[in-house]
Amino acid sequence: DAVGKLVIHALMESPGMVGAYRFANTRDGLKLTQEVEAAVFFRRAFDQIGFAPLTSMFWYGEDRSGARLDWRPEIHDSDGLAIWTGRGERLWRPLTNPHRVVTSTFSDDGPKGFGLIQRDRDFAHYQDDQAHTERRPSVWVEPLHDWGRGTVRLVEIPTEDETDDNIVAFWTPEAPVRAGASVDLRYRLHWTDDTPDGDLARVVATRTGRPGEPGKQVAAEGRKINVEFRGANLAPLRTATDVEADIVAANGELRYLAHYPADRRDDQPGAEALWRVTFDVVPSGDQPVDVRVVLRQKGQALTEVWTGLIFPERQ
Repeated sequence: DAVGKLVIHALMESPGMVGAYRFANTRDGLKLTQEVEAAVFFRRAFDQIGFAPLTSMFWYGEDRSGARLDWRPEIHDSDGLAIWTGRGERLWRPLTNPHRVVTSTFSDDGPKGFGLIQRDRDFAHYQDDQAHTERRPSVWVEPLHDWGRGTVRLVEIPTEDETDDNIVAFWTPEAPVRAGASVDLRYRLHWTDDTPDGDLARVVATRTGRPGEPGKQVAAEGRKINVEFRGANLAPLRTATDVEADIVAANGELRYLAHYPADRRDDQPGAEALWRVTFDVVPSGDQPVDVRVVLRQKGQALTEVWTGLIFPERQ
């Protein structure tokens, strides 16, 4: 167009719906932004519909508890789902390659954004000099109006190869769609390296292992979880005694909880600090344990909220 955008118009037609789309693409260096306008008309009713769908691939990451069939240390195009809720909470769900299809839902009202993120940018963690998966773009969905109540849905599909796009994320409105209804949607897609900047420390790694205390007898049940947070706001808190690990587990028991700074002190301006939170999770039955972890000081969040599902069959 006249201001240098590449504008693409598209029509969609299927037995169940028709629609018109406009994609306005602008580039700033390596960052690409697509402003999407969509008008969708439904010919029949749908119990569930997905908007702003994203796909990616996750075979395995730094958590090597599953089987590895390749020499490369990590193979994935994204390593986490990030959500910025309507209440202002920042969530991080590390991606997994499950034993069975797993669908996770995150209820929200007026989400500020969500995306599939490739946060780990260190070549040494991948050692892939052909595909260079450490360079894979992240994509962030930014709603441009109030999307109301609904859920961000994450679908993780088992895979034994890097050629399968086994990760899907999308937004689903709370109300079913009726025949004859229409939806107007506006949002931006940010193709970039990470989530929008914020003041909170970010999750940089998730690892699991045998339960129990190191150097002592291994516990008979459960899994050990190690979550790492990194941020400049954590650097001045190395000697603080009022930093708390707020850990909640539904359908399970927590044991051997600990949190502490885990890297060398760096007093340079803007220096970041690494904190670890470790704990064991013991499922109460045959249902997965839903765990949330966040570091707080005087009730205020210092970090993103790490959230994960721990399955009994993967103890």
